[in-house]
Amino acid sequence: MNGNETEPARFPELAEVVFGGPHYTVLFALAVLLFVVPFGINFVGDQAIARMERRMGVAS
Repeated sequence: MNGNETEPARFPELAEVVFGGPHYTVLFALAVLLFVVPFGINFVGDQAIARMERRMGVAS
C-alpha cells in the first residue's frame, strides 16, 4: 500500500486481509462510507429539488 492509491483502489485488498482484523474493519468502513455519503447527498438534493418544484408549482 502506498500513498498514491485512491481509497476505491484499496478495496480489492479485502480478499488479502484477515477477516475481522483491524485492516479489514477500516477497509470495510471506508467502503460503507463511500456508499452512504453520495447516497445521502443525492437524497437531500432530490428532496430540495422536489420542495422547490412544489413551491414554484412545477408539474412533475
